[in-house]
Amino acid sequence: MIRKRVLAGLLVMVLVFCLTGCMEMRLEDKISKNGTYTELMVLYLDKEAVVEYMKDSLGEEYVEYFNDLMEEQGFSLRTVDGKEYYASKPQTQRSSIVKMSRENQKESVKGSYRIWETGIYMDIKALLGEFTGSLDSLDSLTADDVDAQMAKEEYEKMLAASYMVYTISFDYDIVKTDKNGTINSANPRQASWKISLDPSKTMPVIEAYCKSDIKVSGVTQGATYRKAKKVKFQGAVSATYKGKKVKSGTTFKKHGQHTLILKAASGEQRTVTFFIDKKKPVVRGVKNKKTYKKAKYIYIDDDDSGVASIKINGKKKDPSVSGFTIKKKGTNTIVVKDKVGNTTKIKVKIKLKKSKKKSKKSKKK
Repeated sequence: MIRKRVLAGLLVMVLVFCLTGCMEMRLEDKISKNGTYTELMVLYLDKEAVVEYMKDSLGEEYVEYFNDLMEEQGFSLRTVDGKEYYASKPQTQRSSIVKMSRENQKESVKGSYRIWETGIYMDIKALLGEFTGSLDSLDSLTADDVDAQMAKEEYEKMLAASYMVYTISFDYDIVKTDKNGTINSANPRQASWKISLDPSKTMPVIEAYCKSDIKVSGVTQGATYRKAKKVKFQGAVSATYKGKKVKSGTTFKKHGQHTLILKAASGEQRTVTFFIDKKKPVVRGVKNKKTYKKAKYIYIDDDDSGVASIKINGKKKDPSVSGFTIKKKGTNTIVVKDKVGNTTKIKVKIKLKKSKKKSKKSKKK
């Protein structure tokens, strides 16, 4: 995704130069009534703070080198409210609500990340996970690695002095946001949030809702379920599923993504996308009830709702790790559960080959 590419590039730069100045990230989303989704992101680094840091830590001769590096990375100088910033080249991504839902399915199993034509509900931690989450990789370094600890402290300091301005726009007037949101008085179809990137602070949940004639019950936008779901709706003059008309109260049973397009007499459109996950997690590399003569490497994944827990011989493993080596002699039990409760349980036996020892008979003289 576009956020991931830009933020990954920024992280490399940050870890190299350990910037401590203020950073501002602007992310704008535009949701249209036809279900299209446009995202724009621009990154701003306070030039004065960056240059000052470069002079103090590396020397004035490195400032010019840094300016050249920023230009190579696609940054240019931009003045905002009388202050100069290194601004990244605007990055744009166009998609659809349906495609976006599929891409974020594993993050939105319980509906924590949902966007539709008349509203948004988003856990901002998931949005910024690939950025602030890089602290975890620094934590994994040994505690006695002084350079690693200094890099982590500088990175945390930079994040604490940084923030993101998130703006969302709809084709309908916004009537309500969470307490941190501000509806644009000049444009009631737009709302903004200023969010600190300080890792010591709790990331907020963003909410914004437009006036809507359509009401939906039975499913949550973007959520994933294990069992069949009955969807009811009111205020829609038409509802289609895969191009065919459907009625309120229709039950959806099949595994996979389900998308309904609802339209009201006012012209309002609402796309309802949800998932049914009936497939169990997959364990590759071994087969159930098989015996192996050497240690085996297994790979675990779940393409739908994602892996929630892993137990190997009763011991919990990190579900974000996909590969493990099974080497205990005897029976090994592997239990994997996905985020909606589908469970895979297999048993494999490791029967290591006995090493042949050469025996020497002593000869009697």
